[in-house]
Parts: sequence; C-alpha cells; structure tokens
Amino acid sequence: MYRTILFDFDGTVFDTGEGVTKSVQYAARAFGFKADDLSALRAFVGPPL
Repeated sequence: MYRTILFDFDGTVFDTGEGVTKSVQYAARAFGFKADDLSALRAFVGPPL
C-alpha cells in the first residue's frame, strides 16, 4: 500500500502558462509598466520543470 501519491500538475494535467502570464501583466501594470502584449510577457515565464 502506498502512503503518498505524487503527480505533476503544472504543464501535465493543466497548462498554467496563461494564468502566470496574466499575473505578470497585472504586476507590471501595478508598477506602471505598459504590459498589453501577452506574447511578449510570455518570454518572462520560465518553462515547466
């Protein structure tokens, strides 16, 4: 019997890239940066491990 189950959620079960990118956009705007192009912001989001 197993006591622990591990699974990879991020990038396997669900693609969280859009949510992370929108979070970066929100933070950038809060600091006064123009952050309209989500594809440009995607470069600041690292790949899943």
